[in-house]
Amino acid sequence: MLGLGLVVLTGLAGCGGSGVAPSPRPPQQVTMVYESGARPAGPIDGWIWQSDVTGRNAERLTPGQSPVLSPDGRFVAFSRYQAKPSMWSAMVMDLNSRATRQIFARKGDYAHATSSLTWSPDSSVLALVDEQGITVVDRDTGQIPQTIASSTYLGTPSFSPDSRQITYADDASGRVFVASATGGDPSPITMGPHDFGPVWGPTGIAFARWLAAGKPGDIWLAQANGEGPRRLTHTNAGIQPVAFSADGLNLIAQNPASHNGRIWAVDVSTGSARDLTGWVGDLFPQGVSRDGTSILVGIGCGGVPSATGTIEVIPTSGGPARTITRGPCRASWNA
Repeated sequence: MLGLGLVVLTGLAGCGGSGVAPSPRPPQQVTMVYESGARPAGPIDGWIWQSDVTGRNAERLTPGQSPVLSPDGRFVAFSRYQAKPSMWSAMVMDLNSRATRQIFARKGDYAHATSSLTWSPDSSVLALVDEQGITVVDRDTGQIPQTIASSTYLGTPSFSPDSRQITYADDASGRVFVASATGGDPSPITMGPHDFGPVWGPTGIAFARWLAAGKPGDIWLAQANGEGPRRLTHTNAGIQPVAFSADGLNLIAQNPASHNGRIWAVDVSTGSARDLTGWVGDLFPQGVSRDGTSILVGIGCGGVPSATGTIEVIPTSGGPARTITRGPCRASWNA
């Protein structure tokens, strides 16, 4: 997803954790980042802004897009693109000092195809996914300790809660793998051929398993050694895991929006799944709060940058959504 710019919000006191990869320790500061509706003169990158939680007192910081907040709230990773010659760069900004550095770059005609940046729960390294595979990069030095996998068919990775391992799916084989974040050969924990989208939490690795090609299935749960895989949900609705709460007792799932999307709340102990939203156009979950009670969502932009989206918070217990800001539609938090 190409963003329109990035905004940094501060001051969400009383919350903690990362929706995508919860930290085992309380965050040092609680913030949110999201894409603004403003574009610079260039054709690709937007801008990074800082603002308070109301969106007031905005300060424009630097060009970039696709922000991902570190679990401790101290750093934001983002992308920069260069069209001629084609180059994608992974950048990290220290939100206290405003110091920004490039930690990785890829040149070539398909450099723009990079799909994700994922923080480790301890905020020390980033997993980068591009057309050449998954690479783990040190936040401070840019040193590359390990290329986890080399393929053009790899999904977004997820770190173990202790940040020592990483899980990902090879869409070509339909299997889920686990590897050390610092080296060694990956090990398959499922046999496929229709497993994908793993998310690692305190209670195991959740992944989607379809019954057959084109036949939607459900979410399964396995341990890191591959033992004990079991079917968690029984919706037959083709739902996919998104994020665990920090205690591992709650899981957010989705029907990804190709046009309309839907978000579910799953009780990990029972496998009970509740449809929270119904079908909503261009609905994308962005993360779950540390206590599992709130979901950050973006609505309205789909695959095209736009200034007509909204960022909202949905309670997992049900009830009306709360709009945070209008215009942006991609966000990241550690609430």
